[in-house]
Amino acid sequence: MGPHHLPFYLAPGSGTDVLMVVMGIFLVATLIWVGTLYLRLHSLPERMAHKSEKLQFEIVAILGLLALSRTFTCSG
Repeated sequence: MGPHHLPFYLAPGSGTDVLMVVMGIFLVATLIWVGTLYLRLHSLPERMAHKSEKLQFEIVAILGLLALSRTFTCSG
């Protein structure tokens, strides 16, 4: 003997939880966007050095790889 009108955010007993599906899609899209932004920002010095001398480009590329490996090994 429940109420006759339930709020829109409550899932029906025999249906799919639409709010959870929408939030799951939003979470995955946000993670992809943040990851893309992080990698693009992380490669910015390398892209800037690409316009200058080759030696400077190689130094910046090595430093970028070291920073990236250091980020992933020390994140835990």
